[in-house]
Amino acid sequence: MTRTGLTTDGSEFRLPGGASYVGQYHIHSTSGAMVGYSHTSEKHEKLTPVNRTVRERVTAVMNELKAQEAANAKKSRGANPTARRRRRIPSSSNTPSSMRTTPPPASPRQPSRPASPRQPSRPARRTTRTITRRSGSGGY
Repeated sequence: MTRTGLTTDGSEFRLPGGASYVGQYHIHSTSGAMVGYSHTSEKHEKLTPVNRTVRERVTAVMNELKAQEAANAKKSRGANPTARRRRRIPSSSNTPSSMRTTPPPASPRQPSRPASPRQPSRPARRTTRTITRRSGSGGY
């Protein structure tokens, strides 16, 4: 997460080369203050706070962003309708209730089998049997 659209007048941050930075910046949850209005996939420089007060302010914003990320992750895990949970089963034995669980139920949908390769259709073969009768003794 980032806090975007922040502006500095040059009294708060320095560029890696040591020059004062004037302009828009953003604060990234893990990287700190960086050049530009918002975070992008393109390479952009990190900004160095000029004093302790600015450094503490940037750190406070980073901690807020990390807390928001954690809260969002927790919400998304709790709202997962496909999450499998173990169910408790009643038992009259002396087994502690914390140990009386069953494995999660099997998925109601069975995995589909890959389609078998189809042979090109061809007409059915007709087999003909020729019955020959022998003349002579021992016949039917």
